[in-house]
Amino acid sequence: MIVRFAVFLALWTASTIGLACSCAPTPPTATTYRVLAEWEVSEAPIIFEGKVERITVTGWPVKPVPGKTVPYREMPTVAVKFSGTRLYKGEMPADTRVETGLGGGDCGFPFEQGESYLVFAWKESDGALSTGICSGTAKLGNSGAERRLLRGEPPTVADLAEWRTHTQSERPRSSSHVCGKIAMPKGVKPAGLTVVFWPVADEEIARFRYLTAETEGDGGYCIDLEPGRYRAGAHQETEERSQVRFMSYYPGVAERSQAMAIIVTAGKNERVDFPLLSQTGYKVHGYLRGCPEVPQRPILVVLMSDVADHFHIIEPVAVRPHGFFDFVRVLPGRYTAFAATDNDDSVTFLSAGVEVVIDGDLEGLRLDYAGKKE
Repeated sequence: MIVRFAVFLALWTASTIGLACSCAPTPPTATTYRVLAEWEVSEAPIIFEGKVERITVTGWPVKPVPGKTVPYREMPTVAVKFSGTRLYKGEMPADTRVETGLGGGDCGFPFEQGESYLVFAWKESDGALSTGICSGTAKLGNSGAERRLLRGEPPTVADLAEWRTHTQSERPRSSSHVCGKIAMPKGVKPAGLTVVFWPVADEEIARFRYLTAETEGDGGYCIDLEPGRYRAGAHQETEERSQVRFMSYYPGVAERSQAMAIIVTAGKNERVDFPLLSQTGYKVHGYLRGCPEVPQRPILVVLMSDVADHFHIIEPVAVRPHGFFDFVRVLPGRYTAFAATDNDDSVTFLSAGVEVVIDGDLEGLRLDYAGKKE
């Protein structure tokens, strides 16, 4: 149960953790780009092209309401506002806004601010438009066969070429090779390292999406990235009994707000080296006042960081007898603490959120229990 709730929190804060998105296979008759385009167009109720004007995230940060139950399906979503649209098929609202998931396990499409797309969408029961990576939506530069079909133009030689990919979400890419090495603190071996890159085309949504690089035995790594601006970070898994955590952001700073952007250029190899820093994690001890001695379901306490990246995800802890709970290795910063319980397909908040600033060991964090509202 704790694992399930931890995955829920990961989806709220860094959606590529946990679940994997799976798209339905294309029909065996889709052997060329033209035939693939015909299939995608026939499947989509609404198709238009337009430029991303604004990207916003709804449902973040989490705002606990005591006694309120939130279904897992009501995860945060991305709202994308388009301008300069051209409608090819179906009808769409006047505000040309499309919703999608955060990415990763929820199949959300990774729109970028200022880029133009051919969007394949459908209407939800409330009238909102939605799309995802399995829909055929792609950047205009990767949608030539579809646009020519929609405009009634004859196919090109490239359109009639054999389509060799396996899912309709894949398109030609022009990635660059980025390599580097993570310098370890003195006496620390480069084992259990993860290097992470976040695109920063739009900071509000970029922090929810990231790519990871595997490291070699000496701390070296390589990764292929699409052209654009990125922030990078690295962390090392350490033993739970240790209060020290090893993590940093490029070019070697402790806080995400201080991280510098890395510019990746098409066709150009990049080198990104930076050191890993040692940071002290703190202990948090508290209690949930008024909670039942024998609850129907285990009660969990959540400590959610204001920094929405997976370096700062803290696994929820179960409330012990008499309502006590403890966290260890908590990085300094601002957090919201609250109690909740897992209901198989939803979460019920069992306290209000309490904001705390952690800059040392914290004793006596108090939450007040509130039962479920019927």
